[in-house]
Amino acid sequence: MDSLNPGQKVALFTSAGAFGGAAIGSVESVWRIPRLGQELPSFAKQLRGIGARSVAFGSASFVFAASEHFAHSIRSHDDVWNPFIGGLVTGIVPAVVKQNVVWGLGAGVAIGTGMAVLHYFESGDDKTSPLEKWANRYDYLKKD
Repeated sequence: MDSLNPGQKVALFTSAGAFGGAAIGSVESVWRIPRLGQELPSFAKQLRGIGARSVAFGSASFVFAASEHFAHSIRSHDDVWNPFIGGLVTGIVPAVVKQNVVWGLGAGVAIGTGMAVLHYFESGDDKTSPLEKWANRYDYLKKD
């Protein structure tokens, strides 16, 4: 991911989010099949559900990638705070979708924390895998 310029990274995140949202929306539309004897939902209604999830996930991915790059350009540091700030700003999307500010704040903190932890375990100059970093996270406490 480091080889991508910011525009490519934003485009990649947005398209991946939209694709993932469409996949989740299609699964949710299949789950909403009514009981026997009830009226079947129209195909247009199912497409609206798929499109709504695709737009929500695509916009969340766009907001995250853009705000992470903006935080990086303002702070001029590549550390765990940039993804955390990006995740906090991404909380705007669930707040708009659910029309609840508290929901958005909680989602922003959760997304920011998750992305900061992910960034911490995947970054570094050494060639250790994130799993090895996780397994050796307390090695500094050992006495030689």
